Amino acid sequence: MIPNSIEPDQEINAFDNCSWRSSLEVDAQKQIADLRILIVDDNWFARSLLRNVLQALGIWKLVECPYPKEGLKRLQEEHFDLVLTDNHMPKMSGVEFTRQIRAGDRVKYPAIPIVMISSLTELGNVNKAADAGIHEFLAKPFTADGLVKKILSSINTPRQFIRSTTYVGPCRRRQKLVLKSRGKDRRMRSAGHLAA
Repeated sequence: MIPNSIEPDQEINAFDNCSWRSSLEVDAQKQIADLRILIVDDNWFARSLLRNVLQALGIWKLVECPYPKEGLKRLQEEHFDLVLTDNHMPKMSGVEFTRQIRAGDRVKYPAIPIVMISSLTELGNVNKAADAGIHEFLAKPFTADGLVKKILSSINTPRQFIRSTTYVGPCRRRQKLVLKSRGKDRRMRSAGHLAA
């Protein structure tokens, strides 16, 4: 269980006895330990919570940015394996941030896996995020187990990167879904599966 509040000077060893950490398989721990992750969120508490959970999972190569513009600059200059971003931020939303990454003219690696972590979980918001090109969507409040599943899904399920006139991002056909709807209805149902 994740504590309700985290003291800034609290040692990370305090998380070692958490039940959710023991449920993480050894292979998964090894797989995510070497990841270099960019966290983009304007909320200091949300960033510190993510940092503490990721460090408790053994991920120490973390860079935090409070603003998407700073995140874009870091993505231009440095290599990252994954981006964790909020959606609701001032001046630039997580959706716009994702679109700028996917456009490719401002970053080195436009196909980088992106996990959006947001409390804006209405289907319309999830659809916008999916249309912008995210890999995964995680609802706030999240669990450590849910975060690990989304990270592993993003890095272990490579999908073809699509560039078309209407969409830039990972192929959204990652699983065989039996969908009888077409067009907009199908996209809405697919986005529902993304948020699940």
